[in-house]
Amino acid sequence: MRSSSLPRIFGLVILVAVLQTACEEADKKTEGTAGDPAAEMESMLQSFEKAVEQEAAEKTAPAKVAAAAATGGGDPEAGQKVFRKCKVCHTAEKGGPHKAGPNLWNVVGRKKGGAEGFSYSTAMQEAGGTWTEADLNAYLASPKQFLPGNRMAFAGIRKPEDRADLIAYLKSLAD
Repeated sequence: MRSSSLPRIFGLVILVAVLQTACEEADKKTEGTAGDPAAEMESMLQSFEKAVEQEAAEKTAPAKVAAAAATGGGDPEAGQKVFRKCKVCHTAEKGGPHKAGPNLWNVVGRKKGGAEGFSYSTAMQEAGGTWTEADLNAYLASPKQFLPGNRMAFAGIRKPEDRADLIAYLKSLAD
């Protein structure tokens, strides 16, 4: 047997193990329903309902988090921990310097593209308005989707709870 065949054999062994595990899990889910079409249908219906409920919860989560952030629903202390990701490009202290991104002191309520002395992208300069909790939530979820053409390289914060906590922390960074 050639040594170049070993990775293929190893891959096949893993594939068989994964398939076997998947089949065992499927058997467990339908255990007790064999031969009973009504029970099988009920089991599938329950799985479908759970998937629909989960999808609906995921779709409404950003609105709920934005509302929670607007009413002080986030935890500033937890947000300070989330902010560690941001420290690579941002400072948060009053009068702090700009880095790759602007200083974020007093960012909530500040004009978009309005940190004095920072060179913003054209998209950010033309965005208009101020940073509300709802806008920050949408921007932090996906900067490129919220404002195409902005320079923020960060992909975003997936967890709505983390965004709410971060926004609560950013709100605390004010005069």
